[in-house]
Amino acid sequence: MINSNREKAIRRITLLKKHFDPSEDFNRELDNCTFDFDLALRVVNDLRPKVHHQVIAAVDSIMKQNHFKEKSREAARFKANYWVKKILSELYDRGVLTPHKVIDHPDLLNRCIMGISPFGGEISTKFAIQIGLYLKSIKNMGTEIHQDELLRAATLEDYGCFCLTELGHGSDVSKLETTAHFDPISNQFIFNSPTETSRKFWIGNLASTATKAVVFAQLIINGVRHGVHGFLIQIRDPEIHEPLYGLTIGDCGDKIGMQGIDNGWIMFDNFKVGKNSLLNKYADISPDGVYTSTITSKAKLMAVQLGSLSGGRIAITQVSNDCALAVSSGALRYWAVRKQFKNPKTKKETRLIDYSINHYRLITRFARHFVQHAGIAKITEFWDQFLQGGSGPDNKMTGFAHLISSVSKAIYTWNTFDTCSEGRQACGGLGFSSYNALGSIIPVMDLNRTWEGDNNVLMQQAGKLILQNLAYVFTEKPLMPTFEFLTSEIPLVTPFRKTLNDVTNLLKLLTIRAETLIHQTGMKLQFADDKVEAWDKLLPFNIYPMTFAYFDRFLLQNYVDFLARLEEDENTQKVFTLLGIVFAQKTITENGEFFKDYLTNGQMEELKETLMENLAKLRKEVVGLSYLLPFTDKMQGAISKFDMKPYKNFLDFVEKAERKSDYNFDDDVVIPSCS
Repeated sequence: MINSNREKAIRRITLLKKHFDPSEDFNRELDNCTFDFDLALRVVNDLRPKVHHQVIAAVDSIMKQNHFKEKSREAARFKANYWVKKILSELYDRGVLTPHKVIDHPDLLNRCIMGISPFGGEISTKFAIQIGLYLKSIKNMGTEIHQDELLRAATLEDYGCFCLTELGHGSDVSKLETTAHFDPISNQFIFNSPTETSRKFWIGNLASTATKAVVFAQLIINGVRHGVHGFLIQIRDPEIHEPLYGLTIGDCGDKIGMQGIDNGWIMFDNFKVGKNSLLNKYADISPDGVYTSTITSKAKLMAVQLGSLSGGRIAITQVSNDCALAVSSGALRYWAVRKQFKNPKTKKETRLIDYSINHYRLITRFARHFVQHAGIAKITEFWDQFLQGGSGPDNKMTGFAHLISSVSKAIYTWNTFDTCSEGRQACGGLGFSSYNALGSIIPVMDLNRTWEGDNNVLMQQAGKLILQNLAYVFTEKPLMPTFEFLTSEIPLVTPFRKTLNDVTNLLKLLTIRAETLIHQTGMKLQFADDKVEAWDKLLPFNIYPMTFAYFDRFLLQNYVDFLARLEEDENTQKVFTLLGIVFAQKTITENGEFFKDYLTNGQMEELKETLMENLAKLRKEVVGLSYLLPFTDKMQGAISKFDMKPYKNFLDFVEKAERKSDYNFDDDVVIPSCS
């Protein structure tokens, strides 16, 4: 079985890469594995829909490995737009997707396209803007009068953008300053940017690409404000690509990462558009200028209109975790080759992957992201259930969809940034080279912590919804999914005497932590005289820990359920169970302050020793596990490639790179003498 694992891995790789010449290091690492490669690959592949793998294969077939080359900002933007058209054309030509399938299932395409992020974050982000934000907003908020716009967006006949954020307001959408006054005489909306801070800012696709925009503004009729509404407007002349009269459009300039995205700003000066520009599924204006809405609450109306953002958060959650897995597995493959310092016992140099400290640095992270990999499959399942209920206010999954998209986006992107930073450090100086796609990915992952919702705001919103479920317990209302563990009684503080090397026992500990912190936080808020002030003060030591605890428990519960798919082979299930155990054990050691009431000092020390022993066991498996992930060889940086020949591959990039000086040295310049 050991040798067949190597052959199975090679067979899988050669399907993606025709010419594959593995190194001896590759052969050694695959020979170490004890799990059944075919079974594991099938189960891991099933975590993503078939169309996801079809999209990856299609993109891989047309993409050259040139995404690591140095590019100017203008070149990066050109390349990003080029590849968006090229990839969508390829997917349509192959029949993997059709324009109407994209319109019917924009979230599915958005998640699949996010899988190509290792080819270039700008490309997948461009798709997210066009499909996940622009097209989906028209679909969610528009009516039959806007149907033609969907097909134009799906075929890239129109490039769009999503104008929500302003220079002065981002997370607090209700306080946006852009205004849209309705004039009943001309039957038009008049848009204005009344202040400097009201300009729409950081808008992807706006600086040079988009011809149309979904714009959010305060709707005002006869002096009465009706809250923030969405509009679809033309912003550039389609013939000459210049801004229309009444609009000023600019470029936000250089950014840290994502230079291929033309982020721009826009200001409105008595800009007039027709009445049909209002995306009027939930609110409309009669011919005589009377405002009506099927949703009476301004807050609920705004939440329904911004549903596109939640789908975007799911996509960001997935792509962040994929990048963390790509970075950690790539660094581990490099470590399996890289040798540093002689072992005094063997008199031979030691591979970096064989140091215990490195097990703790990266294998623990790989384990967490593998557990999260199974978690995102469940999260997308929840999201699809929400979509089946429609985007209206009567969808019973709305609250939970917001909760799970918010908490997962925040925690996944925070973890991913830390993992990518550790992965860059793990590769030393080589981590700084753009050819190795490690350091260059960090600014993109940094960005993911802020856009589509600031993580700290999302954590607070998730915390409120978690506590809402505690209220449901006492009012006997149905709990949201994932809260089946929550009861009306706070868990008793009793010593935990069970083994700490069993995944079900570890799940019990994480359940105690989640339920206890939910109850404790709820009680502190309930008895606070000033609940607004109390909420603010409880955030760092109560609400955030409670939210982390809820989500850690969800991840492990879901992973325990996932392990049942591997029952047909005991060794394979044992290896995958170790990943869950390591995730839980590290979580418990990091939260020792809470568990000191349940575990003795001796138990905590034993837990740490067991964690290190489990990491040593996973060291033999982890390189093989990395080949199960949904990545292709072209997605890898030079030192992370599947053949595990890091030095040869890196030098191939370096030696092929063109080096031309941009400087003209003036022979007339004289260096003064120091004598």
